[in-house]
Order: sequence, then structure tokens, then C-alpha cells
Amino acid sequence: MNSDKIQALINDYLVDKISDKDSDALKKEAEVDRTVLEDIKLSKMIVSGMRVQEKNNLKAEFSDMLLNVPEKQKGKSYSFIYYAVAAAITLVITATIIILSLTYGPKSDELFISYYRPLTISSSERGENTAQLSAEKYYNLGDYSTAATEFEKIRATRPNDKNALILLVNCYLNIDQVDSAIELLTNVADNNNSEYADYYSWYLSLAYLKSNQIEECKDQLNIIVSKNMIHASKAKNLLNDLN
Repeated sequence: MNSDKIQALINDYLVDKISDKDSDALKKEAEVDRTVLEDIKLSKMIVSGMRVQEKNNLKAEFSDMLLNVPEKQKGKSYSFIYYAVAAAITLVITATIIILSLTYGPKSDELFISYYRPLTISSSERGENTAQLSAEKYYNLGDYSTAATEFEKIRATRPNDKNALILLVNCYLNIDQVDSAIELLTNVADNNNSEYADYYSWYLSLAYLKSNQIEECKDQLNIIVSKNMIHASKAKNLLNDLN
């Protein structure tokens, strides 16, 4: 059963719209792949946890990226050397990117699609106009860009909200903001006390994969295998595919 079909069945199960036939199919899939059952458990925990923490009228906190432009230097000879070195560095970086793209690019993209399954969450209660409901609505519609903005608003006032974090990571992975996903995950991946620790590690390995950081991806996958985490079996398979 492919990832999209599994995701659709999990969503139907969470909203109590799954047929008996599909329910049996989902149970059989869960027997083969334990991450299916764990995804369902995690989805329920996330929605339940965010209900408790929800607040109205959250304020969004936006930060501008500052670009430090070096002060212009005087002197023709210095300028010539400066721009010559800059051109050489640019050439080396460009060549490196091309080589990495040819070596890892297509394979990494294909493997990411094969191994990544977006986390499914159930819909919230109706009748409340809150940031949480808005974020969930856009997430379930597949509008990950807008959902990311909403989850960022939630984290602006609740920076330690692990439920919003893991859903925001999923948004970032779906809109190619991989660096943002990695930044969030590297800060929490070593938190073994969290019930989401296994998912932090798995998503971090996939984020490295998507960004073509293959060695970092392998290191994270080896950690998953060594600790026998939920995704250990998939991590072994992905390591084999990368070698």
C-alpha cells in the first residue's frame, strides 16, 4: 500500500469515516509497519495536547532577516583582488553544487518521496475561531504554506509547544523550507524525554536527505537504528538505499 493511500486511511479513521473494509486494510498495514499505528497515536496526542494549550487572539512575532553588507573598500588594487577572489569562490561553490546535484540530487528527491509520509491530524471541534483551528484547517487542506504561518503564530506565544512544532516541521518539509525544519529539529532531536523524540529524529534524517546533506542523514539514521526507535526498520532500509 502506498504512502498516500495509508495517509488517506489514517485520516478517515481519525474522523470516524472509515469503512469496515478500509479499517481491516489499515489494521493489516499496521501489523506489517508499526509506524502506522504510532502515527495514529501521535496524531491523537497532538490534537489532544493542543486543545489544552489553545489560547485566543495570539500575537504573531515576525523577524526580519538582516543582511550584513561589508563596508566598501577603497583602492583599485584591493578592489581587483577582492572581486577576483569572490569570483573564484563563486566558481568553486557553483561547481560543488553541480557535482552534488548530479551525485545526490535526483536520488535524494526520489528517496524522500518514498520514505516521507505527512503526519495526519483529525479535525477540531467546530464553532471556535482560534489560531489552532485555523492552522489545522489549512494543514488538513494541504495548504502547508498558510498552515506554517498559523503554526508560527502559535509558537510565537508558546515556543515550547511540541505539538505545534512537529506540525510546523511537516509544513516546512512540504514547502521546501528544509533549513527551517532542520533548525527546529536540531534543537529538540536530543530530547529523549519527549514522547515525540523518535519522530524528531526521523524527520531530521529526512530533512537532511531532502537538503542533500547525505552524511548528516546517515549519521541520524544510524542513531535511530542503534536506539531501536520506532522508525528503525525504515532507517535501515534507507541506509541501504543510500549506500
